[in-house]
Formats: sequence, structure tokens, C-alpha cells
Amino acid sequence: MMKSYLNKAHQYKTGALAVNKRALVDDNFKSMPEGFAGNGWRNFAPLVGSNNVEEKDLISTLNTEFHQWAYGCGAGSYTSCSGVGTTANIAANDMKAVFTILFGSYFGDWNYKNNFLRAPLCADEPSLASFWAARPNWFLHHMALGENIGYSTRLSQNNNGSLYATPITSLARIVSTALMGDPSLRTEYVKPVPSVTLGGDSTKGAVVSWTASPEVGVAGYYVYRSTSEFGEYKLRSGRVTGTTYTDSFGAPGTYWYMVRASKLQTTPSGTYYNMSLGTSASGTFQYPFFDLGVPAIASIAEVQLYPNPAKESVQLVITGAENTTAHITITDMQGKVMAKKEMQLTMGNNLEQLDISTLPAGMYMVQVQAGNSRKTLKLARTY
Repeated sequence: MMKSYLNKAHQYKTGALAVNKRALVDDNFKSMPEGFAGNGWRNFAPLVGSNNVEEKDLISTLNTEFHQWAYGCGAGSYTSCSGVGTTANIAANDMKAVFTILFGSYFGDWNYKNNFLRAPLCADEPSLASFWAARPNWFLHHMALGENIGYSTRLSQNNNGSLYATPITSLARIVSTALMGDPSLRTEYVKPVPSVTLGGDSTKGAVVSWTASPEVGVAGYYVYRSTSEFGEYKLRSGRVTGTTYTDSFGAPGTYWYMVRASKLQTTPSGTYYNMSLGTSASGTFQYPFFDLGVPAIASIAEVQLYPNPAKESVQLVITGAENTTAHITITDMQGKVMAKKEMQLTMGNNLEQLDISTLPAGMYMVQVQAGNSRKTLKLARTY
């Protein structure tokens, strides 16, 4: 089962799995005033578009039809959900969905043997993520602009009603708010570069070449370098529109080079630049030029932003390493400058309140630049 899950996750993340941008809702709690299935209807529209969300039977539909998202709710037990099915039903069928959301009594106790909530991960064709949503509600719209499901999980776990209002605030932050599956999963993936080859000599350095990504609409590629296969990869290039890049700077040695494809991704919620997984290769190189310069002491040690998401204002905490001026810029996801501000820093923690009440709801980038340091954080402004 684990091998099946990992193989399917790899197919999905590399774009080898044909994904239908559809969602279904199987609501067997229609008489309940809390509107449990709103966790499907409300979240799915920003992710796949409101016209692509349908009400269908969950298990029988996913056995034959692929939907990226699915929500099912009904009276439950540890191994069943009324109107949806049982653990045995799931075991006997494929679950052709990437993300499955379920709600009902008892199978939120996901540590129970043959638990209904975990069952989609173990089907012959498994879902890749499963979780219990309605008490409390989950908030997934961030994934429409590139965040992973781990981001939405943590936000939903920490939401106490002040970030996003919920019908039953007393059940916020309960311990059963847990994700079954890979927290790094996203809704959109760019097909990666099939292969990378390395060449070059002491007069050129490392010549990195790659096979173009089969993804339609690739905007370019970025090249990274690391001293080990699973070490830290640092960006070496700007956006490259061709399929080769020469890196002429470095100390002699063995390096790993990684290439990632980039695409302007369009979703029902907007656009953002999406990056593929990396494809890498290693080699030993002599470089004609050394990376010069003595690392300077960073002017900023750390930047924090809270609460995030926020509606009216946020607190910006900058840990300064010297007395200097910080330049604060808020931009939207297209790079348009929405606000600017200067702040005098001293050594230690510096606090500044940012008024965001006039910004439209959405995602923003907060950039702080001081001396030789630049830090960028994402900010979500809520309705």
C-alpha cells in the first residue's frame, strides 16, 4: 500500500497523472443547519471553478471517474459513513481523487483499526490526501495560488475563529484536525525537465544542458547548485529561456546542478508563477573565476509577520543586527506596489504595525530591505 501511494504521488507531482479539474460533493447531512458540506462547495469553487463542482455519489463515481477533489459527509461509525459507504467499499474500489474530504461521527478518530478516514489512502488507486472537515471547518483557497495543503492544514488547525469565522467556534483547534497524507501536495504541478547533462572545462566552468520540459507554456528555467545531492541548492541563474547555461564561478570540486521549469499558472482564482520539481546531475569542475567577496554581516537577522492571515492590521517584527533604515514594500502577486514604508532599526527586536485594511482581500508579498539584507514574506489579507 505504501509503494502504491508513493508511486501515485510521484506520478502526480511530475505531471504524469492526467488530472481532471473537477470536484464532487456527496452531502448526506442536508438537514443539518451547520452546512457541513460547505467545506466542499466553498473550498472547491476557488480551486476548480464553480462550474466544475457537482453533487454525486462519492465512492461509485470515484471508482470510474477522476475528480481532483471530493467531499462526503453522513452519519458515521469508525468504519462507515451513511450514504457514502464503508471501509470495505473503499477497499473494493478505486479512489480516483487526489484530495478526499470526509465528515461524520467516529471516523475522525483516525487511529482506529480499519478507520474510514484513512481508507482512501489505501485503495487500489489511492487518493493522496484525506482529512475530516466540518467541525472545525477547513480553509483551502490558498492552494488556488500555489500553496501546499500543509499550509492550509496548519492554518485550519490554528484558526480560533478570529482569522476565519466558523459556525461553531467552540470546536476550533480540536485535536482531530489532522491531515492524512503528504503535506507538500499542491493543486498544480509543472512537468519537470526530463534530463540534465553536464559538461565544460577549466576555460568555461560548468556547462549545464537539459531537455526541454514537455509542459505547455513554459516561461523559462532556473539553475541551482549544491555541494551534495541532498544539500542546500542555491540559485545560480536568472530565468533562462533556452536549454543551456554556463556557470563560470566557483571553487574546484564536485557539484550537483538542478534545473526547474517555470510557468505562469492560471487558476479560477488568478495567476502565479509555478515551479516544477527539480531534475539534477553531478560532475567535477574547474572554474575560470572564483566567487569573490567576503560575506557581510546581515543587517536583518529575522523577520516575523503576525497574525497571518489578517484583516485590519499585522505586526511586523524585525530583528536587527545594526542601526539602519528598513524599507518595507507590500506588493500584490503581480508585483504591483500597494504600500511603502520606512522604519528605523536598532539592534534587537523592532516592532511596526502595518495597516492593511484598505487592501483588497488576497495574497501579498511583504519585502523588508535594510543594508545588505532582504527578506520577503507572504501575507494573506482576509475578507
